[in-house]
Amino acid sequence: MEDNKPIHEQLTPVDPNTLPQTPKPAVQQPAQQPPQPQKTNHVFSNIDLNQDNQSAFNIKVIGIGGAGCNVINHIAATHPNIVDAATIYALNTDLCSLKLMKNVPNLFLLNKEELKGYGSGCNPEIGKQAVIHDAAAIKAELTGTDMLFIIAGLGKGAGSGGAPELAQIAKELGILTVAIVNMPAVACEGNIIYNNAFNGLQSLIAYADSVSTISNEKIISNNKNISFYDAYHLANEEIADIIEDILNIIFKPSVMNIDFADLKTFFKMNKFFRSNRLMIESSNLNQVRIREAIANRIKNSFSDVNITDCQHAIVNISLSKDTPTTILADINKSFVEITKNEKLTMVTGINYNDEKKIDISYLISGKNYSSNFDNAFEATSGATDKWAEPTIKVEPVVDSGSNEYDNLMKDVEEAARPTEDILAQNKDDKTDIG
Repeated sequence: MEDNKPIHEQLTPVDPNTLPQTPKPAVQQPAQQPPQPQKTNHVFSNIDLNQDNQSAFNIKVIGIGGAGCNVINHIAATHPNIVDAATIYALNTDLCSLKLMKNVPNLFLLNKEELKGYGSGCNPEIGKQAVIHDAAAIKAELTGTDMLFIIAGLGKGAGSGGAPELAQIAKELGILTVAIVNMPAVACEGNIIYNNAFNGLQSLIAYADSVSTISNEKIISNNKNISFYDAYHLANEEIADIIEDILNIIFKPSVMNIDFADLKTFFKMNKFFRSNRLMIESSNLNQVRIREAIANRIKNSFSDVNITDCQHAIVNISLSKDTPTTILADINKSFVEITKNEKLTMVTGINYNDEKKIDISYLISGKNYSSNFDNAFEATSGATDKWAEPTIKVEPVVDSGSNEYDNLMKDVEEAARPTEDILAQNKDDKTDIG
């Protein structure tokens, strides 16, 4: 080796082809693996969340007679939520009335062949026979309906005579049937109209599951010097609000939900009910404020259903997210105090709003149609054997501020009683009632 050369230059290069070959190991075949199942995203569900909730229920609203058609026309023009959730109809014996229904698609002239659209002449029997004449067509249209609202003004012909027959058809079909009717003001409309209305109401409650009455007497007494137009508007709006509140319970899901079965149970158990809505500012809430707000709404509503000692209430509440849980106890206690029944059963629904207020809508059962007639109707069947004596006891009003609530409740209990002459007449002339 040459000492001066780098070590790598002194080594003789090796030809790789002259190196001994190391045998390669035999290639081992992988063991046969069982086929792997294909992964799937399994879902256990039998509902379509994108399906319109309103398609799950078949709900109809029928206005019958002049007043009932007026309500339907009002709903069609001003309450799109009802129109979207239910199918609306106007039935009458009067063709001129039906021609005013510009926005109502379903119009039906009762007993067209015989009455020729001239009306029923304020005769309930003609109204009754008109519905019987067209019973087959009405039954075919109602088949498959889950819930029916019957809207009528009682006292004349088509409403007083036809509404009970309509309810009977619905009962035969097994439809949950709720009637909301106007009762006449005796002073304005007279004793004959009132008797027709009372007789029609007796027939109606025999077939409808539950009835709510709106008193024209209260509309007038609560709004002195009101015009006819405004009085009709208030009555129409009150009825529309009742329907809308019930539909909201059915169709609007809540974090604490009231379902259709709850409603059905309520209406099946109570022949009479009243419904109202109110709003309370959520600042400085306390039980006294809540109680007085509910009592004031009852006093100023147009329903004359007697709720003393009633058994059941459904209360739907929309509140802000910072509302304390004590609100439920306060509302429950308020209804207990107002109805004077410590055993009141209250079903509650809760949802949230983004405003600093509490909206309350409620259905509350009633023993009968008026504070004056505590014994006139049997609570479950609606049967009546005799005219009841007035039961209101008028007590002196105390001016003390501490008794403000008691005075308010006296006003609630005394509201909308018929005049003494009609009470006396109906008591003496029993054959005229029912």
